[in-house]
Amino acid sequence: MWCRIKKLLSWILLLGALVLLILLGLGTFSSPPAVAAINTIEEAPGQILY
Repeated sequence: MWCRIKKLLSWILLLGALVLLILLGLGTFSSPPAVAAINTIEEAPGQILY
């Protein structure tokens, strides 16, 4: 009886680990695109800050 319980728990642990790895893998490949804005400001005459 104890052998069956150990076998079932090991299968559940393996399945959980695989699901976790799949979910983590999907998260790394679907990163959102970055958005940037470039502004120019004149700090002093002839000095431009980007």
